[in-house]
Amino acid sequence: MAAPYLQNVSGDAALITKVCSRTPQFDYCYVCIQGDATRDKEDVKGLARQSITCSGIQTLYVYNDFDNLLKNATDPTFKKTCILCKEFILGALYNVGEARQSFRDGDYKDASIRLEVSIANYNRCDEAIKKVCPPISQELRMNLDKVKGFYEVAIAILFQI
Repeated sequence: MAAPYLQNVSGDAALITKVCSRTPQFDYCYVCIQGDATRDKEDVKGLARQSITCSGIQTLYVYNDFDNLLKNATDPTFKKTCILCKEFILGALYNVGEARQSFRDGDYKDASIRLEVSIANYNRCDEAIKKVCPPISQELRMNLDKVKGFYEVAIAILFQI
């Protein structure tokens, strides 16, 4: 099921559709690949490179979200959760960087493993958030869901190389 914004895809639409249809998050895949005018979409490797970049950008957004929440938090338990999540997300960001380096080195399996570690870090943060009150904002929830979706997309594309 393609979203309406997908109708403006250029000549490499067949490759993008083929690759994205093999990921667990088709729409996130398209959003990522179409979101950068300088993207390299000529082959699956270019799409994988772009998906790793999207993962890193989204992870940084989530890290900044927690940083902003921490600045305004007054509840001690909530503050502790924000600090914990920042640490987990920082670990995820580190592993996305390592995935990018592994990709550059041609080690696609290691790049996938690094992204799996990022998902594990995401999951630890997500579990901590579920235990805290007040609940997080809908915007942060969406950003967290996106970051996990982008990790899953990048892993799925790496497996296609």
